[in-house]
Amino acid sequence: MSNILSSTNPLSTEFRSSVIPASSSSLEIPAAIADLKAASDPASTTITNLNSPTFGSLASNLININGTIYFTADDGTDGVELWKTDGTAANTTLVKDIYLGSASSNPTDLTNVNGTLYFTADNGSGTELWKSDGTTAGTVLVTDINPSGSAAITDLTNVNGTLYFTADNGRNGRELWKTDGTATGTALVKDIWAGSNGSDPSDLTDVNGTLYFTAFSDTGGRELWKSNGTADGTVLVKDIFAGATGSDPSDLTNVNGTLYFVAFNDTNGIELWKSDGSEAGTVVVKDIVDGSTGSSPDKLTNVNGTLFFTANNLTNGIELWKTDGTAGGTVLVKDIRSGSNSSSPSELTNVNGTLYFTADDGTTGAELWKSDGTTDGTTLVKDIFSSSTGANPSSNPANLTNINGTLYFTAREGTDGTELWKSNGTADGTVLVKDIFPGIDGSNPTSLIAGTNAVYFAASNGSKGTELWKSDGTADDTTLVSDVNRLSTQPPSNLTVINNTLYFTATDLTTGTELWKTDGTLAGTALVKDINPGSGSSSPLNLTNVNGTLYFTADDGTHGTELWKTDGTAEGTVLVKDINAGQNGSSPINLISINSTLYFTANDGTTGAELWKTDGTADGTTLVKDILPVTRFLHLRI
Repeated sequence: MSNILSSTNPLSTEFRSSVIPASSSSLEIPAAIADLKAASDPASTTITNLNSPTFGSLASNLININGTIYFTADDGTDGVELWKTDGTAANTTLVKDIYLGSASSNPTDLTNVNGTLYFTADNGSGTELWKSDGTTAGTVLVTDINPSGSAAITDLTNVNGTLYFTADNGRNGRELWKTDGTATGTALVKDIWAGSNGSDPSDLTDVNGTLYFTAFSDTGGRELWKSNGTADGTVLVKDIFAGATGSDPSDLTNVNGTLYFVAFNDTNGIELWKSDGSEAGTVVVKDIVDGSTGSSPDKLTNVNGTLFFTANNLTNGIELWKTDGTAGGTVLVKDIRSGSNSSSPSELTNVNGTLYFTADDGTTGAELWKSDGTTDGTTLVKDIFSSSTGANPSSNPANLTNINGTLYFTAREGTDGTELWKSNGTADGTVLVKDIFPGIDGSNPTSLIAGTNAVYFAASNGSKGTELWKSDGTADDTTLVSDVNRLSTQPPSNLTVINNTLYFTATDLTTGTELWKTDGTLAGTALVKDINPGSGSSSPLNLTNVNGTLYFTADDGTHGTELWKTDGTAEGTVLVKDINAGQNGSSPINLISINSTLYFTANDGTTGAELWKTDGTADGTTLVKDILPVTRFLHLRI
């Protein structure tokens, strides 16, 4: 849950020098602030505008581990360090000042491994691996991997409770490491490329508890490796392409415990491979193109344990293939476009075990196809855009989307533009849902999302502009949800579903941009509340669901941008608290629900941007802790 709250840089030197005279002492700073408040020069405007996000502790990198919230913050004394909270001010504390003094250890990559927090930090001796149990004594350097500098740790990967990562100890280069959280249990797994070059492990992939990755070695290029966490058990799976180039494995894919990937050698070219972790069991699945050219497999797609992909055997062009992991079971599913030309399958989509895709057979154009993995079962679903002239027009199916087991997509037919279609896999069941905008332009549906027994999308019928629509798959019930924005071509935004009600923001000529809701019917689509009365806009943002209550930020024209909540009724849509009294607003951001409590950052005009929480009541909306008081900030940083 890292990087939930964004951070910004501290106040600039120019700002500090402009608002506080160089001669001011620490004891004079409060008086200086008071004087500046009354002054009419630009400096007074700057210093009294405490609504800047550059004030405050800049809490960030929140992560919840067993109910304790860890985060990084700067209290003005200790720099950016690791903090924790249970949501109360009394228990919001610095975990440890890792880099003593005002310098920052800058904890990053906060990672939960079975309830222990791992992260990287710099105590002044370089960036290394740390762990914490939430206590000062229990927040420790796991081990100093690179005593002469930074270990540059990356790629933290948890495999059955063991943390694997890459690091550079200053002697072996970047290699694979592991830890159990102890100094003795933190070790270089293996110096794959002996010396200082490093093997540069990458693509770390867990396949049923075995770590697979690619790496260089001193005897060859990048190849496939595996590890069980021991030096002896960290081995080159197979030297697929001996020599300095390497096979450069890519697209590592786990299909029911078998690792599939694409690799190159000078015998087979670029082909599909698989591995069970043994050298003998790491084999080219099939040399689709004899010789060194290769079939260049692509678009690997797992459909219920069968791996579909595209490949070019140089006879049939780029076509649909499948494999069960055997050479005999790796077959061209169908030569859709006969001869050496390609049908170029794309948009491979699994709907209830059937593979749907678009392809061009050279006769019907690019149309919708399906496959059950057999030649006979790989068929054109329907020639949607047919022609008697032999011109082979294409309907160009796109946006293939599985909506509750039904395939919805967009396509064009004849004189109709791009509209919404659906298919059950039969020609008769592949139908235009509704010609929303008759004529060549089409309604151009976009942003398909699943609702309760319906698909919602944005479309234009040519007279209403781009608005919110819904469909249950029938023409009669494919309807404009509401013509909210009668002149704008901008679609509704911030769509958020809570308990079968879709909330969104939209603009009309009377109320401006406000919060709306719909149950999918015209009658059930309504403005929730005109928060900023009249044509002015409250511009709701940051819509967040907390146990069925929608929280959001809005500006009612009186209080500035503050935190609001709604139960879907006008009466139940209320300002939670005027955190920064007056028109400036506290500008809440980074809303996140943790254990049914909403946390966010806000600026009350006094403490700067700090961490807040709310239970939905004014009294229960409180500053968690003023980690960096503004006067101390000014004193410490002038």
